[in-house]
Amino acid sequence: STLFPYTTLFRSTILSMMLAQDLGLDAASTRDLGVGAMVHDIGLMDIPDRVLRKSPDEYNNAERTLRQQHVEYGTAMGVKLGLAPGALAVIAQHHELADGTGYPKGHKGERMTPAARLVSMVNYYDNLCNPVDISKAMTPHQALSFMFAQRRTKFDAKALQLMIRSLGV
Repeated sequence: STLFPYTTLFRSTILSMMLAQDLGLDAASTRDLGVGAMVHDIGLMDIPDRVLRKSPDEYNNAERTLRQQHVEYGTAMGVKLGLAPGALAVIAQHHELADGTGYPKGHKGERMTPAARLVSMVNYYDNLCNPVDISKAMTPHQALSFMFAQRRTKFDAKALQLMIRSLGV
């Protein structure tokens, strides 16, 4: 795929690592978080551009299922690369949500690693600010306000509060 989103990986990694430090994650967990965040969407390389170019709102069921498989593809790539279990958990869980409404497994927050909970939240925020259809982009303030007011149960409460405070909203 030629649309692999390198910039979103960098944004997500930097913000996740900044928050990890403030949340007091230990050095090993923070290292795994950094590696996992840097490659969390690597599985998108196996998704056709015709799907990646579309807004997720326009997906049919087959396209939605295919796009969601990037998590499994990425986890398999991470295993082949010999990534640490903590980094693999970030890749495998970066679309899971604390209330269990995420994918691919529908895990609730307590079944996710702290690093994966953090990357999932940051990835969600970055997707609101930088969607495929740029006309639907939210400002950082709008995205954080939306996450807090309408999606609060989907994220670790302490991490969400810290992100809001850290980004100055």
